[in-house]
Amino acid sequence: MIDMKRALVMKERADILVPRTRDDVWGAVKAVNKTSLTKAWAGMNQVPRGKNRDARCMRAFLNHIERGVLALPCIATRENLIPAKSPVFDYIREFASRPGSWIVPDRQALNYWSQNRALDEKSCTAVEVCEIYAGTSPDEDIEEFVEWVKQRRQEDEMIFPMGVMSLDCEEVHVHRWDVLRVLNKEYLGKKVKFAGELNERKEEETWLDDFEDRIMSLPAKIMFGNGLSWMGIISLPMKKPKKRYTMEGIRLQEKLAVFLEDLPAAVGLGVTEDIRLIQETYSEMFDRQIVMRKPIELESLAALAGYAHQARNMTSMSLNVLGVAMNKISSVADDSWGLPYEELEAEFQRYLVGDVKFGYLTTATLLSALIVELFPDPEAILYLTVSNQEGFIAMFCRLVLSAVQNTAVYNESYRNAESRMDLAMSIRVRDENGRPSSTTPRDVVMVMQLRGASPTVTSGGPRALHVARNKTIEQYQILKVNADASFAAFFRDPITPEKVMYVKLGRRGLGFMDPAAPVHIDDRRRYLPPHPDTRATLFNHRGRTFSISSILRSSATAARPLRELFIEWARIRPSEIPRFFRDCRHDVQMSKTYRHLYEPLRLMHRRLFDEDPAGIEFMERFVQEKQEDTRQFLLEHIRTLEEELTFSQTMLMRLEREIEMAGDVDRVATRNEVRAFMFRDRPADTSGLRPALAYKVRRERQLETDTEDDGIPMKRQRIHVLQRLGYQEETETGHHGGSQWMSRRGQSPSERLQMFPVPGPEVGQLECR
Repeated sequence: MIDMKRALVMKERADILVPRTRDDVWGAVKAVNKTSLTKAWAGMNQVPRGKNRDARCMRAFLNHIERGVLALPCIATRENLIPAKSPVFDYIREFASRPGSWIVPDRQALNYWSQNRALDEKSCTAVEVCEIYAGTSPDEDIEEFVEWVKQRRQEDEMIFPMGVMSLDCEEVHVHRWDVLRVLNKEYLGKKVKFAGELNERKEEETWLDDFEDRIMSLPAKIMFGNGLSWMGIISLPMKKPKKRYTMEGIRLQEKLAVFLEDLPAAVGLGVTEDIRLIQETYSEMFDRQIVMRKPIELESLAALAGYAHQARNMTSMSLNVLGVAMNKISSVADDSWGLPYEELEAEFQRYLVGDVKFGYLTTATLLSALIVELFPDPEAILYLTVSNQEGFIAMFCRLVLSAVQNTAVYNESYRNAESRMDLAMSIRVRDENGRPSSTTPRDVVMVMQLRGASPTVTSGGPRALHVARNKTIEQYQILKVNADASFAAFFRDPITPEKVMYVKLGRRGLGFMDPAAPVHIDDRRRYLPPHPDTRATLFNHRGRTFSISSILRSSATAARPLRELFIEWARIRPSEIPRFFRDCRHDVQMSKTYRHLYEPLRLMHRRLFDEDPAGIEFMERFVQEKQEDTRQFLLEHIRTLEEELTFSQTMLMRLEREIEMAGDVDRVATRNEVRAFMFRDRPADTSGLRPALAYKVRRERQLETDTEDDGIPMKRQRIHVLQRLGYQEETETGHHGGSQWMSRRGQSPSERLQMFPVPGPEVGQLECR
């Protein structure tokens, strides 16, 4: 599908990641919604009712889900369910399989995610779950839990350094008076049975009359992790012996409060409300305000990445971004979220894992889509920032996620958005009340300025290597000016003409190339194909092996410098770099001839594949010898500078003493010693003239020697100089057959110099000033 889209002229809306459906069929009262989709996937005509309805619905849903298969229901056409034709995740996975693409996350991780992305019967098989309880777990268990979470997060960051954590919260609806009882110090350690009706209390609980009783949510479970290999849970110690929950009065542990505040920024759908509820409830239990990091709403990140679908709920987003069917009509879990994880029905355990997995994979997929769209050529931006893929992606993820942190999508602007910029401008900063304001974050606008002419991954992805690399220089300057100070290490180096030459591959006029041009049929399978306008001047090596003669033959038609020509060839075919090095190892003469290409190609391979190709022994030895020579030179230079510094300090002290002693000492001796030291490496001038005058005399004699009629030809450079000064060559027939240079006035160079008097040696000798 990618190759088919590349074969056509780029469409007008190619900057949209997930477009709106052709027909307006999504909505709570329309044909497609979470209820109709779940019934279709579960093979049910009606949603179950009565006792254990959520468990029965979830069980029917899981029984119809087949791992590795996304069965689209017949309630709407494919274009109205997945308007991008395929999920975004599958586009990312396809691009990652092509050489020269981004390798973070690597192909192995993407394949593992693909195999385990579905919500099915095996969702919990490989997931390690660890649960602790607020108020009752001992400090030893909390310390072990914190260390376990830290270790698992480090493993996730090694795969994809997002710097955030997928988090979800499941709630239990209780009465406000029950919460006040649990948080009251008088009930500490005592069992509290939750009331069955509003305003239900004992006679001695008159203090509750000061508060209005109402139904409220209690964060029974806080889940976080990746949902693929691990999930941590913080639960309230609730029990349900019969129909009502019971809970002891508790106080939050200090270590657990610190852990919540140290958690990275939470990401998810509706996570802002979850964080608010957690902070309010746990602050009441801890007698001080607990402040967690500002959350990141997935709908804001999706809008920034180009998600324009009418529905932004978990059912729609999981289908279009991940290609996963989810059941979101069983979210109450038959009022059992207050139970320990091990006591939950197996279907509800899978439900919890699925929610956490959705947040992690959706965040990773949207960030990957942004990276491929904004920086199609990883090699160019890594060359300018002098970094590797892991380091740059970690920086970019922090930049993008901080841009959408504590934001919300303004619904009216989102519905009326007609372009990619309109989608981004619908992202608004939250005000003090948590509502969208009228301000779009500055960093969101900056991210949109990074966009070039490359289409999104769902529209065929990056089309032209040269167009992408040309944009990279502008992107570097934008990031350098606008990025936070913590990112300064990536943008400390200026853009030099040499770097521009390398990034542009020695070509001019890249800004005039048509970014919408169809990709040539021979290049459609490449991750980043060359622009069709450059095909006539590419390096086309058709032999199986490289040799000096074959390289010269292949580069003859291009009529371009060999270095840039070969670097361009290596970037288009990065997997061919090891083959070139292999042939250089077998041909010492070729390795010597093209040794200037060794480091550029080695570093290019390292930036793209995170490893060096098999090196050339001769070149490795040559580079190491030159490094050692340079090191020895610098050591000797440092020694010389230290010697000069010591001498200068000594002379300065002596000169200051002479100045203080006035005329009692020889005031010339120190200056002469300094002068002798400064010019110790310069050959002595025996003429007795000042340097400027001595140079004029030497130059005059040189000109006289060059113009003598002795048959010795003059150098071309001097002939050009004399011609520019107005001299003409007059040929004389003589013994040597030489020539004489005369001006228009019939003067030779030496005669003309005599017209200008030169000060004699009586002006003074050389002085050190």
